Amino acid sequence: MQMKRLAGFLLMLMLLAASGFCETALPQEVVDLCASAHPGSKIAAQSGWGDASRGQFALALRTGEGYTLCIAEKGEGDAAYALTVDNEEALPNGEPPSLLIDTGGDSLFIRCDESETEQISLHSVRQDGVWGPVDIVYRDTSHPEYDVERYVGLLNGCLCISTQGWDKNENPLSEPESLMPVPVSEAYVESLRLGAFDFDSINPYTMQVRAAPGLCAGLLEAGETLAQVDVQRDCLLMLADREDGTRYIRIAEHTGGVRQTGPVPQGAYMDTFHMWDGRLFLGVDDNFFNFSRAHDGGWYLKSIQGQELVSISPIGIGDPEGPVSTMRNDGMYYGRHPWSGELAQLDLLSLPATYEEAAAQLDTSCYAFVSNPNPADRLHLRAEPKKGAASLGKFYNRTPVLVLSVEGDWAHVAVGGERGLEGYMMTKYLVMGGDSQQVASAFEQLFMLEGMESVTLLNAPDAARAEAICELRQVDAYFIIGVVGEDWLVLMTWDGTVGYAPRELFWEGNG
Repeated sequence: MQMKRLAGFLLMLMLLAASGFCETALPQEVVDLCASAHPGSKIAAQSGWGDASRGQFALALRTGEGYTLCIAEKGEGDAAYALTVDNEEALPNGEPPSLLIDTGGDSLFIRCDESETEQISLHSVRQDGVWGPVDIVYRDTSHPEYDVERYVGLLNGCLCISTQGWDKNENPLSEPESLMPVPVSEAYVESLRLGAFDFDSINPYTMQVRAAPGLCAGLLEAGETLAQVDVQRDCLLMLADREDGTRYIRIAEHTGGVRQTGPVPQGAYMDTFHMWDGRLFLGVDDNFFNFSRAHDGGWYLKSIQGQELVSISPIGIGDPEGPVSTMRNDGMYYGRHPWSGELAQLDLLSLPATYEEAAAQLDTSCYAFVSNPNPADRLHLRAEPKKGAASLGKFYNRTPVLVLSVEGDWAHVAVGGERGLEGYMMTKYLVMGGDSQQVASAFEQLFMLEGMESVTLLNAPDAARAEAICELRQVDAYFIIGVVGEDWLVLMTWDGTVGYAPRELFWEGNG
């Protein structure tokens, strides 16, 4: 409702601007008041009503390279006009803004055109004589068929951020997609009021929010100070400092509850500019540690970016000098390592900085690769350790399996690892140890059908009876490691999750 209401305000502002809305001439007293408060400034934009006896005027004063937002008001019986708002931080630099203060005196609209296709709009309401918190809308009109709006504002004691698409006739194309609401204190509400609002505190392009007192109210422990926050769809990532100088990451889930990591290295920070939903980039010295949110909701180390790019998953480490091919794993070494656990369980003071450091702590003895003599063949995963037992799928060469035990000619394995399919494989078709790089990947390379946003991975090759394991999105990395009959594929995600999907949902691509 609030989003639709604000869109209506913005449309009204655009129509008024296009129609050449006639402004009341400024009383000389207002001109002199602004000149006295900001010597040398020039009035770049204005809106308001009134005369020498009473009135209300909003002004953007050009002061140096930026603008100062002022509101001059004089009520019935007041001796003189006074600046009820005098804020040097409220407006962005660039072209002069457009102002509209309504004749009722209770709403101010500000529009800033960053380019022909990008507009930023601010809105504040006056209540009980005080101008309230600012709402922000960023609108991108560059697409020929639709516009995208991002909205930031207060609702029910929280800072709320949402995105919505609109057609060119101002009709919503969908419901707003909201990020997790951020609880705030009254102190933070005060900082958003028009008189104190800092335009740089919320980036309207990326919806990044700058840490400030009262933000994430109730989510920090006593004595902690918020250093950074990243707002995502289903969680808040907070970098917090304790009084003793130690720094931690705190994670607040949309389902409730807050958990905390161990201490991070001195000087560590979140690279929020490059973060997006489901991604956390932790900067330490010259290295970036990329954590990804897996299907179980946990955060796991996915890569190290420094002098070299090292791929990491809960089940292995990628050799930056190894072969690289789409949907092939020839450069991956599988095994257990100290950074395979969830973020809150890791020793973040001992993160590896190089491939050599990470590989030195990788235990490959518990893993094996499927290795058929003929790469065109595939190895059965059996429900029991005997030929003729029910097959759970047939797997291509270089499928990684966690070896749970060996029983004669059979190995009890979990395909992909602890998140994978459990069953039995014949040991003579496995290369034990996990580090035998002579086994080449024979995976199929198929892509999701164009236009599909995601594919549901199932726990059995049976669309009618199977249960969903997770949603695999177009942008997610995966390997096609096996098949069941002609109609089903077996897929493994980057974190070792394994499931089934219909072959009909994939194709070979455009070459």
